[in-house]
Amino acid sequence: MIESDNKLLWSPSEEKIKSSSMYHFMEIINKKYALNIHNYKDLHQWSINNRNNFWGEIWDFYKLIGEKGTDPFLFPENEMPGTKFFPKGKISYAENILKKNDDDTAIIFQSEDKIYRELSWKELKQQVASTVEFFNFIGLKKGDRVAAYLPNIPETIVVMLATTAIGGIFSSASPDFGSEGVLDRFGQIEPKILITTDGYNYNGKEINLQTKVEEIIKKLPSLKATLLIPFIKCDRFFRNDNTYLYSEILEKFNKKILNFERLNLDDPIYIMYSSGTTGKPKC
Repeated sequence: MIESDNKLLWSPSEEKIKSSSMYHFMEIINKKYALNIHNYKDLHQWSINNRNNFWGEIWDFYKLIGEKGTDPFLFPENEMPGTKFFPKGKISYAENILKKNDDDTAIIFQSEDKIYRELSWKELKQQVASTVEFFNFIGLKKGDRVAAYLPNIPETIVVMLATTAIGGIFSSASPDFGSEGVLDRFGQIEPKILITTDGYNYNGKEINLQTKVEEIIKKLPSLKATLLIPFIKCDRFFRNDNTYLYSEILEKFNKKILNFERLNLDDPIYIMYSSGTTGKPKC
């Protein structure tokens, strides 16, 4: 048994404390509600005793883009599960993520084979706008499911944000899943589009997905289109009249204005899966 002498190992400096978001938030509510809160414990207690006010102030403090709606911001307050956050509000996840539109770096990507790329906020937002325009072109709408069979690449983030921008529901599976594992998942949600790649790199090897993708496409009758994001650039890849290349949609669809579908706060934007080969979807 290890005995503890209960010595404090570290404490932030006064300067560090006063530069924190929590400190600035406490200053605002102290002034607004004539309080004297100066530490986390007191703030936590106030948030419990004043749940409705706390969440309304959090929305304002972080300058969320959307429609907060009118009071109550938490209803009913003491029923979990069952409580709705901002029941009269609407928000777009993508709209809030893409607040910035400048040349600052938004994404840094480096694969194991040393490919290195950076995307600025402006470039990220433009690619999302092009993808949204493409989604509109093929008839995707709010509530439609978008299935991504992709590795961890910047385009995966782009298509996720584009999906939430139109009010769609994004779901993904890792490219190291076998085709049956992918079909077990995507077959349950009936996606309108499959977004995939030709392959990926793992442990120094190039893994071609050609065969698996062909099988997945053939066994998902709900698909209206396939969007291909080449990564290993294999010589041949399955294409039909409903297959589009990511590079082509960036060239063809270059709308500058990005519109966002704002959703109720309890509307789903993702479908994830529990572990196992036949996981049930969870929104």
